[in-house]
Amino acid sequence: KISIWRVNMSKNIIKLSEDYGIGADEFNVILYQRKVNQREDTKNFGKEYYSPIGYYNSIDVVVRALINKQIQINLAEQTSLESLKNSVETYVNLLRDDVQLVVDSLKGD
Repeated sequence: KISIWRVNMSKNIIKLSEDYGIGADEFNVILYQRKVNQREDTKNFGKEYYSPIGYYNSIDVVVRALINKQIQINLAEQTSLESLKNSVETYVNLLRDDVQLVVDSLKGD
């Protein structure tokens, strides 16, 4: 089952993972990142919001962008090329499953 983050009345974001989701306008597939407002001097302190971090022409390009982000995150955490490869492969498999759920849901399967 997929989750949809309702941002406002005109924009829905389909959740791909805990921190990322996708949306679309008439020209782009938009990659969003879930963030939490850290500014204590604002009325929305501590509240989640969804920030666009990339505009892409297809889902395939969004998936590649997410994989590249995961590689960048894992570079600092892994101690060998083999552990980086395993970590990224795990992420890719989970992401592929999540994207397939979204596609199937949108198709009505």
